[in-house]
Amino acid sequence: MSVNARRKVTPSRSRVSDGALGCLLGGIIGVLVSLCLGIGVLTLSGASPRAPSASTPPQDYDIEAIIEEDYINRTFLESATKIPQPLPLLDGHLDVRPGGLADFGVKTDAGFVQPVFRGVIALRATETGRLDVQLLQVRAGPIPLTVFVPADLLDAIDEDVNRQLVERTGAADVRLIGVTSDESSLHFYLVSAP
Repeated sequence: MSVNARRKVTPSRSRVSDGALGCLLGGIIGVLVSLCLGIGVLTLSGASPRAPSASTPPQDYDIEAIIEEDYINRTFLESATKIPQPLPLLDGHLDVRPGGLADFGVKTDAGFVQPVFRGVIALRATETGRLDVQLLQVRAGPIPLTVFVPADLLDAIDEDVNRQLVERTGAADVRLIGVTSDESSLHFYLVSAP
């Protein structure tokens, strides 16, 4: 005699439902897309722009203004408070180096954290006789952030520096024709405008 035993098949509790599998797959894809975008941003912003070539002093100039690094650092924060900043500055330092370059570090107040940003700027004379401050690089720790700096912030810095240059020379009819630097000072070369 044979006994036909029927087994009742019930879904296993170890199987993942289609909805949970879809969420898991969506999460993995989201992580991969975020990782790819993050790598792309770091690759684009991590490429350090080449520093402009070092300039030599011009042959003919009327005034040479020498600005010592100590003076720059004393007035750095005072000047920065007059320019609208994305984050309030708590501290800052500029280290002048040859080639019209300067390394900087600024400590900002972002609520419960106080991140430190470090970078490099280049100082150049424009064809119109003004000083141009070029941001070559800015980082927060190992993370490059240069591409995220608003262009209008650099414009405001240029305006403030040029205003101070005119105030310090005491004459509005001078033009900047060259910028050089050594380990401890900037040298601005000016001519009287015709």
